[in-house]
Amino acid sequence: MAETILVAGASGILGRLVAAELHRRGYRVRALVRSASRAVIVQPHVDQIVIADALRPETLGDALHGAGSVFSCLGQSVALDLRNRAPGYEAVDYTANHNLLVAAQRAGVERFVYVSVCGAARYEQLAYMRAHEAVARELRASSMQYGIVLPTGFFGALLPLLD
Repeated sequence: MAETILVAGASGILGRLVAAELHRRGYRVRALVRSASRAVIVQPHVDQIVIADALRPETLGDALHGAGSVFSCLGQSVALDLRNRAPGYEAVDYTANHNLLVAAQRAGVERFVYVSVCGAARYEQLAYMRAHEAVARELRASSMQYGIVLPTGFFGALLPLLD
């Protein structure tokens, strides 16, 4: 049986691409999404969907049960639409990923891959960078096998400018 990988943030641009590629490679992909309306977006690319909110750790149990790995690209949108602002990067990005990491350790997940951002450690004066680096520090200090992806740029949020 194929390893189950939980993709957190699976309904976002990057999450959908990661889920689709993992599925194509033969992994059993479980998507973590916050709402049924967002689940529709990722449905064609996954084997299972779990609706839970990493800001509410008590909802994460079923998402992690039996998963061998977590791939987390969840966080507050960096979209240009300022009408859709969440509480902030530290409140969302850090807290959600912290909760997911703690729950993954409790569930016995072996590996955790986290999408951070290149230069986060150098620019911690910026809330976005500080939130990502705080998660990376916790992950490094954990007992789990881990990977930290440090993209230099992910510009899906800027697509409206091209229209």
